[in-house]
Amino acid sequence: INIACTFGLRSIPDEVSPHDSIQPLRFTSATRLQWEPAAVSRSDRFNLYRGDIVDLPTRQYGDCLQADLLVNITEDFEVPLAGTSWYYLVTGKNEGGEGPLGFDGGMVQRFPHQYGP
Repeated sequence: INIACTFGLRSIPDEVSPHDSIQPLRFTSATRLQWEPAAVSRSDRFNLYRGDIVDLPTRQYGDCLQADLLVNITEDFEVPLAGTSWYYLVTGKNEGGEGPLGFDGGMVQRFPHQYGP
């Protein structure tokens, strides 16, 4: 096997801030979200997705709220309507493409709409 060839193509990033990450996706203030650094998932930028919590069981993984973020921190000043809740998911991106949105409760890998079923 020619190792030089196998490392020449860049694959998509790994999951950003998986469940066992030391820096999970979280709010660090009322409006600020932060997650693990790009190098951990082999990313060079991120997309932030936001969706209504009731849509998660239907495999609707939200809409891209912010694209091509160069850092692992952002803010969302919008507030959900009373009686509703949002969830946030982050993907890593690199020259190989966009990585997964993590795994659902059944350990099925989530992908953004354009890659999903």
